[in-house]
Amino acid sequence: MQFSDFAVMNIVMIYDSVHNTVLMQDRTKIWKGGAFPGGHLEIGESIYNSCIREVKEETGLTISNLIPCGLVHWSKKNGRQEFIYLYRTGTFSGELSQCNEGENKWVHINDLTGQQLSGWFREQLPIFFTKHYTELSYIYDQKTDKYIKCFHGRETVPDINNLPKFTEFPENLI
Repeated sequence: MQFSDFAVMNIVMIYDSVHNTVLMQDRTKIWKGGAFPGGHLEIGESIYNSCIREVKEETGLTISNLIPCGLVHWSKKNGRQEFIYLYRTGTFSGELSQCNEGENKWVHINDLTGQQLSGWFREQLPIFFTKHYTELSYIYDQKTDKYIKCFHGRETVPDINNLPKFTEFPENLI
């Protein structure tokens, strides 16, 4: 079976290793709560370039040297398929600005898990902290009317409640 309704999106974790902070967006519209900046792929655009564009639009920052962390795949109840590519980078320039998506702010890495996070983002956040590319799927099960969560990767993805408390950003994530 083929699907015709799908979306391709991105989320980018931008970190400042000097101050041990990550850029959070306190979203007020869609996906309310804290999340990293990101958005949708436009026609004729690469996923990598969509990350650069979305971050620039939402934060005013110019990013480069993006590292792919993983992929989140949603197989929705209505048949829609959504693919969210996750990246991280510590390479950025420019002045942080605000946007209509929500307030942008730098959050210390030790305070990250205490933030009020957007819905499913709490489950996706640990993927940004894995050393190897990881996939997370939410597959709708018609029999139970629930989503089944599946992780695929070379390592165990940490539970958000068990993320290490960093005193500095770990070099193995750079």
